[in-house]
Amino acid sequence: MTKVEYMAQLRSGLCGFDKEVRDEIISDYEEHFDEGIALGKSEDEICKELGSVEELVEELKEIGNKKKAFDFSSIDFDKYTEKFAKTLGSIGAAVYRGAGTVADKADGVVQEATAFAKMVAKGFEESMAAHGTKEEKSEDGTDGTQE
Repeated sequence: MTKVEYMAQLRSGLCGFDKEVRDEIISDYEEHFDEGIALGKSEDEICKELGSVEELVEELKEIGNKKKAFDFSSIDFDKYTEKFAKTLGSIGAAVYRGAGTVADKADGVVQEATAFAKMVAKGFEESMAAHGTKEEKSEDGTDGTQE
């Protein structure tokens, strides 16, 4: 299933809901897709993780019908815990991959800086050799070294 298909079903299923509630839910699900795509997931994978639109709409209707008190027993916390754990795992994997990339690039920069420093030192040594290794005398007649 694609994001367009999933979101169309969600909009259709939420048509009887208050506009503010409907807009907030749709916005939340748009964010789920944006985050999943940023983590490299396919739209189909994200749809499967989000679950059935029909089940979501039914759960929301049940919640909406309970005006006096909210009944937590109607929520399948295991299902949401599993989804949350998968999302955290995906984020952790992305951070891990990103850290490895940064470390690889930092290692490359260190190697390039080391090569540059060696090149400069070699150039300095060659320049000194070409101009002789004698140190110039200072005004007081010493060579500037201390004994």
